[in-house]
Amino acid sequence: MANTMIISVLERRREIGLRRALGATRGLGSAFGAAGTVVMGGVTGWPFALPPVAIVTGVGATLVIGAVACTRRSTPPGPRPPRP
Repeated sequence: MANTMIISVLERRREIGLRRALGATRGLGSAFGAAGTVVMGGVTGWPFALPPVAIVTGVGATLVIGAVACTRRSTPPGPRPPRP
């Protein structure tokens, strides 16, 4: 889940940059990331063979891990090597 959220942020850097350029604050960007985490966590499969406590614990852990991964700041890529 954390890997998926990190890749999601890396793929959406342009969109996040555009929102920042249009006046969005860092908090608003984090809110969008958190909303994405909740959606990703809520869309995951519900295995009905497990006891309800296990399901609730699993979904809760997924949301917490996703929220922590969402707060990871994206870093710009390093310099590109010159083309031959």
